[in-house]
Amino acid sequence: MYYSPIMDIVRVLVLGTILISALAEPYPTSLQRQPIETNTSVRQSEMDANSTPVPGRRGVVETSVGGRSRRQRRNVFQLCRVIRKYTSNSCFDYNNYGCFCGLRSRGSHPVDDVDRCCLEHDHCFTSLRCTLLSFTTYSMKCSGSKCTCTTDSKTTSCRYRSCQCDIKFGECLQAARYNKRHKNFNTLRCH
Repeated sequence: MYYSPIMDIVRVLVLGTILISALAEPYPTSLQRQPIETNTSVRQSEMDANSTPVPGRRGVVETSVGGRSRRQRRNVFQLCRVIRKYTSNSCFDYNNYGCFCGLRSRGSHPVDDVDRCCLEHDHCFTSLRCTLLSFTTYSMKCSGSKCTCTTDSKTTSCRYRSCQCDIKFGECLQAARYNKRHKNFNTLRCH
């Protein structure tokens, strides 16, 4: 059999790509307006113009633990739908809000309750320790101003716990007061 150094290069590139993808996905994070239809299974194809992910890299969110942050991909579309259900704001209202909302995360002290919600949501997703969260979708049922996860009967599944993190985030934002002064917050002021 003929030896080809090119095949070795191809193997290294393929394995490197697989490894990088696996390392980039392990534990993700941080985003609202009209009510969601009852008994909704959220899919990207159902999204409207106000439910798009935060500007920048599509579907990239950032996790922060102990003052260190890491960008990771996840399904932001469903999070946008949950936020729209619980508040009257769009996802864009929370991009670059405070120190922990959106694509960046800096410091260890939130500037207000909305920012604290984003930090808690980051921690919730970090604690899931699930792989491939960017491909994890869930189903939920909404009635009035309350949603429940209907994805799996197993409350330990990544789908169910991902849904729970998003719903807790929506509930937290609903109780918090949005402050326009913290939108496009200068992260150099985060400590």
